[in-house]
Amino acid sequence: MTPNKDKWIIELIFQLYAEGISIPAIVNQLNGKGAKTLRNDAAFRCSTVMSILRNEVYCGDRNILKTPSRNYLTKKADSAVKRKPYFVKNHHSPIVSRELWDAAQERLKRDEAARAAGLLPRKDSHPYYGRIICACCGQPYRRSTRKSRNGDLFPVWRCAGRIHGECGNRVVRESDLDTALQPGKTIKVTESGLLNA
Repeated sequence: MTPNKDKWIIELIFQLYAEGISIPAIVNQLNGKGAKTLRNDAAFRCSTVMSILRNEVYCGDRNILKTPSRNYLTKKADSAVKRKPYFVKNHHSPIVSRELWDAAQERLKRDEAARAAGLLPRKDSHPYYGRIICACCGQPYRRSTRKSRNGDLFPVWRCAGRIHGECGNRVVRESDLDTALQPGKTIKVTESGLLNA
């Protein structure tokens, strides 16, 4: 990947992310279009896309000395060396516009806050994460597995407060959610049933 020829990859990553597309979906699109990484000419991964979204170089800024200098003998970062990083705005011509950069950074902040609150999973592993909320304590429901009397395993959702012994709201079978949860909607779980929020 050469910087000028393949800048469409960077533009596409920022554009799709700012539009609300998930990181795994962005990776699938990039790999489907044959995009390769600059460093080792490999297929894109989620961690690579996240690294690109956090790198200020793509909007024309530069953070000088943000990592410690390397020891010339060991070739490892030498944290004993004093350094003073400094930020240079509009250092070079950008690949993505300032507006697109700001939109992507705003979504990164929102997603981090939602993950800290338990409304988003650490990985996009299940479409119900963040969409089932406890009506008693307001915490999100988490997925777990139970065993039936005949030994079969089945998925259930429990309030995060219940997991920590702070709430007594009921456990919901995933099969009940499959019929009740509408696309794009959130459900509140009460002691008596499920309510679309």
